[in-house]
Amino acid sequence: MATQQEYSERLLPLLSEGLEPHVLSASPEQVFSIEALAGTLGEILEELEKQHIGASAHVQALVDEQPIEPWDGHGELAFLLYFLHNPPAALREEIDALPELRIVWDAMAAVAAPSPFTPALFNTLSASLPTQANVKCNQWGDIYGTGKYELLDTGWAWTLKNDLMNHMPKWLGKGYGIANFVTHDWKVPIKLKPGSGDKVTIAIIGDWGSGKYTLSGLANKNGPAIAVMDTLKQLPTPPDYLIHLGDTYYSGTGPNRSPKNEEAHNLIDMLKHYPSIAKPGHCFTLNSNHEMYGGAYGYFDVALANPLFSSQKGCSYFAMEYEDWIIAGIDSAYFDPSIMYMDGGLGKKSKDPQYDFLKQIKASGKKSIVMSHHTGLSTDGASPSKYLWKNVNSEIKPAFWYWGHIHLGVAYSSKAYSGNMNTRCIGHSSMPFAIPPGMASCKKNIDWYADTPLDSTEALQAVYYTRQRAKNGFAILTLSKSGITEEVYEIGNVNPVWSN
Repeated sequence: MATQQEYSERLLPLLSEGLEPHVLSASPEQVFSIEALAGTLGEILEELEKQHIGASAHVQALVDEQPIEPWDGHGELAFLLYFLHNPPAALREEIDALPELRIVWDAMAAVAAPSPFTPALFNTLSASLPTQANVKCNQWGDIYGTGKYELLDTGWAWTLKNDLMNHMPKWLGKGYGIANFVTHDWKVPIKLKPGSGDKVTIAIIGDWGSGKYTLSGLANKNGPAIAVMDTLKQLPTPPDYLIHLGDTYYSGTGPNRSPKNEEAHNLIDMLKHYPSIAKPGHCFTLNSNHEMYGGAYGYFDVALANPLFSSQKGCSYFAMEYEDWIIAGIDSAYFDPSIMYMDGGLGKKSKDPQYDFLKQIKASGKKSIVMSHHTGLSTDGASPSKYLWKNVNSEIKPAFWYWGHIHLGVAYSSKAYSGNMNTRCIGHSSMPFAIPPGMASCKKNIDWYADTPLDSTEALQAVYYTRQRAKNGFAILTLSKSGITEEVYEIGNVNPVWSN
């Protein structure tokens, strides 16, 4: 396997020959480092190869019903190396229409390791995978399949295209670069207002921005995002506020990227169907890796400009308070130092104002709740995340921390790395996932996880990572003068499946 340095050295002459005429003729006075670009693209290639080799070996063994070590990598990156070599025809047309991107894409494909699959073998593999209730999955329930948002879905190929566009100079136009970061001092947090009595209820949905799609085994043909909102609507009392922990798919795009306007179609338009829940100024949404794939243009310029999210003041982090509680929503994606925004982090203190923001939250003296897209812990709860755990805990020790990113519902126990900090993953509000085999080995770190079969009429074939699809869900957080209550719900069930 080639290293980032080796890939960068192979890329540099190809990029220099191809890009210099385009960049210099477009704006000679602008500074752009092709060497730095080669370094970044080399890091991307190293990661794509690692993910694809692991995933391809794992899924092939599962299809052949041969035992293999578990693969628990970044699921949505699993087949991007294959798509780099074999982009869908529509995507290839889009790449060819952007000369600078075509040079980058073709240079990467020229030096990248080959995929273990030819198109014929990929199609054979795809056809051999189950599509109904019992599916092949990795350790944490990411489904090997070609259905919408499953790991072999060709739609993920556009996330690679959009991420590569982020690394091109913004002054070239054409949707290149990333949106500007917006700051606000939040010295006066948003004052939460109870809907009834002295309680404030907050619905928490994560990784919800999928739009409508048909999910095998789900009776609601509009898909799990709609099923989640329908269940929320059926609760005895609608929530006072709603927080989306981030991820609008595939790339949270605005009008300047393709597929166009995902942020509008898959987030805003979906929420507008539920005016009793999604009220202007009462909705909040976090930045994420998928919003960043779209250059965060859709997130900052479309989502945060909508009246639904007006309380955020165009900012990707926010503070709100009620009684002796204060909630800090943070942007774990914009300054994330990891490749393709997968690990989450606040980056350098000299660049990210959120370090001071968290100090300000701590100085309030109130009990704090942190909301982020990326995780604070490893999925098994045994270790801290690569960057974000230290970034947050260097400034504040929250009482509760909610995140998404991993498409699971999990309440971590006091035996997890977080100890007595209450840490929760609510990343299972819309994406397809299977009951995760890996949870069996880490139950001591977990008080609850989402494991209700989506279709209870199907018998489980528990062999080699064949598992049943699981039900999506959401959380309700209730703040009051006397304390805090947590409840987790599953689609189609108005009784909580876990509470604290």
